[in-house]
Amino acid sequence: MKADLRIALIGNPNTGKSTLFNLLTGLNQKIGNFPGITVDRKTGHFKLPSGREALVTDLPGTYSLYPKSRDEAIVFQVLADKTDPSYPDVVVVVADATNLRRNLLLYTQVADLGIPTLLALNMSDLATKQGIDINVNELSSRLGVRVVPISARINVGTEVLKEAIDHTTSSLQNQLLDIFSIAPEAVVRVKLEFDQPNDYFALQTLHQHDVLTTFSEAEQDRLDAIVKDLNFNSTKLQTEEIELRYRALSKVLTGVINVKVAREKFMLTEKIDAIVTHKIWGFAIFLLLLFFIFNAIFSWSSVPMDWI
Repeated sequence: MKADLRIALIGNPNTGKSTLFNLLTGLNQKIGNFPGITVDRKTGHFKLPSGREALVTDLPGTYSLYPKSRDEAIVFQVLADKTDPSYPDVVVVVADATNLRRNLLLYTQVADLGIPTLLALNMSDLATKQGIDINVNELSSRLGVRVVPISARINVGTEVLKEAIDHTTSSLQNQLLDIFSIAPEAVVRVKLEFDQPNDYFALQTLHQHDVLTTFSEAEQDRLDAIVKDLNFNSTKLQTEEIELRYRALSKVLTGVINVKVAREKFMLTEKIDAIVTHKIWGFAIFLLLLFFIFNAIFSWSSVPMDWI
């Protein structure tokens, strides 16, 4: 079946991504393998509100674009290869609304690749129950993308999500950090030698070229030469990038998330602390505890001892 639009679902493990995939596609799905490995390729079709046919791929769950396993490596391989049948026109990043800061790390990496992206905040019903209030409009404004709260488990928000996918036609997301400043010489070399217009694609190419099948042996040798010439320390630069992203996310999320329940619990502990650390009441509570412990050991314990 020919698709008018190709969509990739990307997200951390246990964000409900596969539940959303099943909800969107129903029985119109199939399971194959990614080339060369035994990782499942789950694809399916569904109709968009405009009547267009959408092909959606459920990519393996990952915490970041820096893979820790062969499954996770698939994510960037698909996003880096425009000849791959699953290469997306639109990326839907599925995030757990109850743990937004950790989930948005992956979003920022995907967004910096320049592919049209939108953000689905799954488990929004659980976030509400936990007293987590997310200002969706403000978050959307700060990220520069459409943010859609959904609850795939109970089929809430999926029609709005389809509408958002239908209208996501270009890459409008804000870049939260200056990728070029992380490794300027490396980015310039890759962009010039491989005609790559995107800074983050260039940087990721150096990080992951060993696992990318899109490059010929000669191109792999050229990339190895760049790594050697510039003393490109992948581990160090990855750590630096992740730290910069979390700092940027702290600014983005300031005033966006209001955790009501947590604040109420914190206020309760503050009141308890004020009493037990009071110079008079605190000392009185301390003496009362000593009295209780003394009597429990030397007086009250005689009753059960007499039963023995």
